[in-house]
Amino acid sequence: RSGKSVLAYAAAVLRTYDRLFVPYAYAQLDVTEAPTRYLGMEYPKFNYIGSDTYRDVTNTQEILVAHEISHQWWYALVGSDPFRYPWMDEGLAEHSSLLYMETTYGEEVANRMRSHRWRIPVKWAQDHGYDMPVGQEVTAFNSTNYEILVYAKSALFFDELYQSMGRETYLKVLRTFIDRYRYKTPTPDNFLDIVREVGGIDPTPIYNKWILGVKAIPDD
Repeated sequence: RSGKSVLAYAAAVLRTYDRLFVPYAYAQLDVTEAPTRYLGMEYPKFNYIGSDTYRDVTNTQEILVAHEISHQWWYALVGSDPFRYPWMDEGLAEHSSLLYMETTYGEEVANRMRSHRWRIPVKWAQDHGYDMPVGQEVTAFNSTNYEILVYAKSALFFDELYQSMGRETYLKVLRTFIDRYRYKTPTPDNFLDIVREVGGIDPTPIYNKWILGVKAIPDD
């Protein structure tokens, strides 16, 4: 049952990303179970899903499949420096999974994902002393805050851009990013320049808030 659900999710995710971004670059994609402590991992033309999630037929499985497959665009197609800027591909992958869920299930599901998967964990990190700027090398983080900040907090950066620009303009920014940096390794400044040029907004305040700043979510 779990293998069939992963296959169905993977096919749906590929179809969605083909429409949202640019067509998948290869003729085949393998997605398999792996007995590992990691939730998942990406390689060109190949993704594995950790056994615990692979066998958990819930929306958590679907979101993870969407996240991992998006790395075929954000890592395999458009690279980034995973040591200096770990937030770039992980934030884009995490936000891409929201685009998939929103496209498939609607805004209400997307809003729940924003809250439960991103904002609540980031607020917890703020309240318990684990918040720090995301724009740091991978060694700056620890096992408690790495996933919260590098994945969730950076996703909130991309999500504020998304909501500021609107869906079609944001997708145009991503497509331009792919076209300009296909099989290259852009920096954050390269991405921000495209936001200014194609998105028509100054991303600096949003970037300073989520990537360079702390306590981005106000206290209740």
